[in-house]
Amino acid sequence: MDKELTGKRCLHYSAWHRSASLARFVDIEEAKQCSYIDIDGLEYDWKGPLFLFETALQTPRYKTAAKMRELARLASIPAYLIRYDLKSELNPADPKWQDIEAFYIKKVWPPPTVDLGKVTPEQWAKELVKIRKEIRNAF
Repeated sequence: MDKELTGKRCLHYSAWHRSASLARFVDIEEAKQCSYIDIDGLEYDWKGPLFLFETALQTPRYKTAAKMRELARLASIPAYLIRYDLKSELNPADPKWQDIEAFYIKKVWPPPTVDLGKVTPEQWAKELVKIRKEIRNAF
């Protein structure tokens, strides 16, 4: 998919899946056991999945991506945590959204964890193409 379809994230399922909502249909203790996370993305090509990724604004809050890492392990594909800072300017390719100033990239699966650190959008775009080629060439 090359274009954003709606321009907003739908949270209907997220609200429905919360324990207070589920408790309308099952016992509250069972509802509290129904945990889920959303996985932000799957990079893919015509041959299939390449890697999973979790995205977040760069903040002091720690994000482990532990469940995504476990899913990547089970799927035998890499996983990345992609954090970013925003520019004040809009993205000229899609002016509904602010552009990205910098990325902070961390490969979280497979071990060893590799922290690529702070990179520019151009550097990440080039690294993204490189990673895709490396993964495809490994198969």
